Amino acid sequence: MSESTVTLLNNPYGQASFDSFRLKNRAFADKSLMIKYLDDDSMSEYPVLLRPRRFGKSTFVQMLKCYYDISYQNRYEELFFWYKEL
Repeated sequence: MSESTVTLLNNPYGQASFDSFRLKNRAFADKSLMIKYLDDDSMSEYPVLLRPRRFGKSTFVQMLKCYYDISYQNRYEELFFWYKEL
């Protein structure tokens, strides 16, 4: 039987900074695949984010800021390096 190593990620409880999660390898529920659905023409112009408390709404909004804000354009590759494959 072979041994396997499990690495646990730090839980950034109470933080909502998407870019620090990506750069510091923190644990979070990655909802960045939702961006392509938000850009879809059939999506509502004003989507509603209904989730329970402490369920990542602020982190999701910070992720959208990092994706759409022009001030993050030079950091796109480091924050969304896998997104170009979609």
